[in-house]
Amino acid sequence: MSAIYFKRLFPQARVTAFEPDAAIAGMMQHNLAAFGYNDVTIEQKAVWTENAILRFNATGGLGGTLVDEKGGAGEEKFISVNAVRLRDYLEEKVDFLKIDIEGAEADVLKDCADKLHSVERLFLEYHSAPGKPQELSELLGILKQAGFRIYIKDAWNNLPYPFLHNHYQPFYDLQLNIFAYREK
Repeated sequence: MSAIYFKRLFPQARVTAFEPDAAIAGMMQHNLAAFGYNDVTIEQKAVWTENAILRFNATGGLGGTLVDEKGGAGEEKFISVNAVRLRDYLEEKVDFLKIDIEGAEADVLKDCADKLHSVERLFLEYHSAPGKPQELSELLGILKQAGFRIYIKDAWNNLPYPFLHNHYQPFYDLQLNIFAYREK
């Protein structure tokens, strides 16, 4: 939906979208065509810190994630996906970069920190998973070092009563929308 939104605002924009889940990539292609946007490049790949083949939990919905070697438990559907290194796409000016990669954002942003000077505006959805170190301060430091101003708001109320209940929904204890922009 974001690709449709941005093409409506900026019809001449060159848009490249990455989606490793084949079902969602197909749905994206269908939706874009229904709106007459046949000029969006859809890469059926994950974004990562290197060009590689990785394991991916294809949920068919919003929460598909890269999977570490330990995997997980439950009803996950693991598939192999091609991954590309984001920093390789930051060699030229980027007006807007949207990073919503379900927990992989810290690794990816650290990997391309020195290339962020080419990005004018950046949207980052930060995900904090229980049992793993929170990396928000490091991510904010990277954005500050790259010259961005920051605006932050909740993406989802994962932990409505943090002092009373330790139950989070769905998989993260914190999700934030981080808007990074350059002052004019």
